[in-house]
Amino acid sequence: MTSIKKYMTLIVGGGIALLLIVVALYFLLRFRAEYDRVQTELAGKERAISELHRRNPFPSPDNVAKVKEDLMTIESYFHTLIRSLEENQVKSQRMERAQFPPMVAETIRKLQTLAQTQQVNVPEPMEFAFPNYMRGFLPEERHLPRLIVQLRTMDALTRILFEAPITEFVSIERDVFDNEQTAMDSMPDDFRTRSVRGVGAPEEQSVGAERVSGVPGLYSKENFTLSFITTDEGLRAVLNGFAASPLFVVVKNVDIKNEWATEESNPAQKLMQQLIPRGTGTQGSGGTPVFGAAAAARQGGGTDGAREANLPAMQRHEDRIVAGREKLHVRLHVDVYRFEAAEQEEQR
Repeated sequence: MTSIKKYMTLIVGGGIALLLIVVALYFLLRFRAEYDRVQTELAGKERAISELHRRNPFPSPDNVAKVKEDLMTIESYFHTLIRSLEENQVKSQRMERAQFPPMVAETIRKLQTLAQTQQVNVPEPMEFAFPNYMRGFLPEERHLPRLIVQLRTMDALTRILFEAPITEFVSIERDVFDNEQTAMDSMPDDFRTRSVRGVGAPEEQSVGAERVSGVPGLYSKENFTLSFITTDEGLRAVLNGFAASPLFVVVKNVDIKNEWATEESNPAQKLMQQLIPRGTGTQGSGGTPVFGAAAAARQGGGTDGAREANLPAMQRHEDRIVAGREKLHVRLHVDVYRFEAAEQEEQR
């Protein structure tokens, strides 16, 4: 015991030192393992960089061959799609300036014959958005290809309307891009003045730009507005005709106005105005005006009063509604797409 007490300080100090050595060894081994891991990752990255430096520059021949193969597949699909889209689409043709006005007249004559066959009312005269050319003005040479496309497209669209059939054809509007001032200046002064008074100044008609809408090299599109009068069934037939047409037609907007919506054009309103003049009539409960047989019954006492008044009895609400037979005034705004591949083939 005496020796232990004598060396107690040495024993405690040695135990503490031994504990510190064990802790130091633990951290040493731990940091050594982390060091080895970092060194292994660094060596792997160095080997990857070395392998990249030893490779041939990008792209490799295999990658180039694969990209070429994919490009050929995409081009084949693109050409197949374009060929399917350009089938039966409207095409232009080469012609002289003097041939275009007779072409417009012949197109209108055929449409008038079709309208007569389909019992469709058409305006007189039917100028078909080419009023000045119908009067003998000649278009500029650079405008001919697009004018021919517009004329043939309008012919196809109008035929769809007539074959639906519709009740009445009102008008068709196109993008007016052609400035007819040059052609009019070449006409005699008296004829030019007389024509201008009849159809309006050419500057007012040339509201469109010469640029064609669309994506150059891929497709172009023409905007048209068709106005006509028809029924619900006729409108459905027109839309189905656009869907079945070989033309690539996109309907942008449909404006519909019921011809019987106003008091002046509603036959029922006209009948009431004839039977009961303004300021007369019988007041029902709550101040509601009562017309027809009911008014006569109130004034003359029962149904005998209606017979004496010689007024037609008003039909039931269900009997007076004839759904789908109202005359609709329709304005269709459509885009007709034409794909450039066909146009490039025509120019070759």
